[in-house]
Amino acid sequence: MLRRRARTSGQVIQSTYDYESKYDDPKDDEIQFEQAGQRVSSPPVRHQLVCKQIGDSLSKRCQEDFVLFYSPIDLIFSEEVIVQPDLLLISRQRFPSIVRNRGIIGPPDLVVEVLSATSVKTDKVDKLHTYAYHGIPEYWIVDPNYQSLEKYVLEGESYGFPVLFTRDERVDSSTIPSAGFSMNEIFDDLLEIPGDDHF
Repeated sequence: MLRRRARTSGQVIQSTYDYESKYDDPKDDEIQFEQAGQRVSSPPVRHQLVCKQIGDSLSKRCQEDFVLFYSPIDLIFSEEVIVQPDLLLISRQRFPSIVRNRGIIGPPDLVVEVLSATSVKTDKVDKLHTYAYHGIPEYWIVDPNYQSLEKYVLEGESYGFPVLFTRDERVDSSTIPSAGFSMNEIFDDLLEIPGDDHF
C-alpha cells in the first residue's frame, strides 16, 4: 500500500490504496481521486497555460539533453512520500536509472511548481523541504501574479537563499545551462482569460 498526496483546491488529500494494482489491469489508465464522494478539482486554467509556456520554453532549449514531464506524473521518493510536480526535467543520461512506467524513482534534475491560490504554502514550504530532503538539485517556483521565478539551488541538505528573476531577467541555471528564457517570454504571449482574476 502506498500513500499518495494530491493537491486540491485548498487542501492536501492523502489517499491510501494498493499502488501496484494500478498496473494490474491495462484498462486502468487513471486513478480517480475522490474524497467523501467529491472528485478532486483541477488547477485553474491560467495555471495550466503558464505550465505549458514554461514547458514549451524548456523543451525547445533543452530537449537534446533532457526529458520533460508534465503533471500528472508520480515522483516517488518512498512508499509514504509521492508527489506530483507541475513540471520536472531529467537528463537523458540519468533517464534509464530513475524512470519507470509507474513513475519517477528518485530525484529529477529540476522540479518546477507554478503557484496558485491554494498551493502557496504547499509549494513554498512543504515541497521546498521535501525536495531538498530528497536531493533535488534545483527547484523553481513560478508566481503568475508577479510574473516572477524563484530559483532554489541545493547546498548540502537544504536550499540556499533563492535567486529571483523578474520580467526581463534571463533565468540562468547551472543544472540546466540551456534554459536561458525570461519571464517576458512566458507571460507576454499568454492568452488572456475573460474575467480572469489571476490565480
